[in-house]
Order: sequence, then structure tokens, then C-alpha cells
Amino acid sequence: PPVQNNKKLSYKDKRELDNLTKKIETLESKVEDIQNAMADSSFYQQDQSTITEITNNLSLINKELEEAYSRWEALEEWV
Repeated sequence: PPVQNNKKLSYKDKRELDNLTKKIETLESKVEDIQNAMADSSFYQQDQSTITEITNNLSLINKELEEAYSRWEALEEWV
């Protein structure tokens, strides 16, 4: 059987959890937008510096998204 936690989220943690949900949605939307742009055949016809900047940005957003999910999961364990 699952172990029950007696500890509850503080007000601050609840607010963080709410904000994380919004942040995750925003980041996922950004990832989707970039991936859609990259799927367009004209994307790779841009200059190399633009392509590099966009792909680096995508990597940073994915890293931030991964961190947000990790924190969200940690907070969800207390709910």
C-alpha cells in the first residue's frame, strides 16, 4: 500500500505548485512553437547563426521544462 505523508504543503509551496503548472504549460507551448517552426522546410534555409540560436534556445527551454517537471513531481508527492 502507498505510504501516506502526514506533512502538507505550505501556502508558499501551494503557490509554487500553481505557478509551476502555468510555467510548464507556457514552456510546453514554446517548445511546440519552435518544433513547428523547425518542421517547416524553410527553417533550414535561414542563416546558420539563426538556426543555432533557435536550436540552443530549444535546448534551454527543454532543460527548464525538465527542471520544472522535477520540482512539480516533488511538490505533488506532498499533496
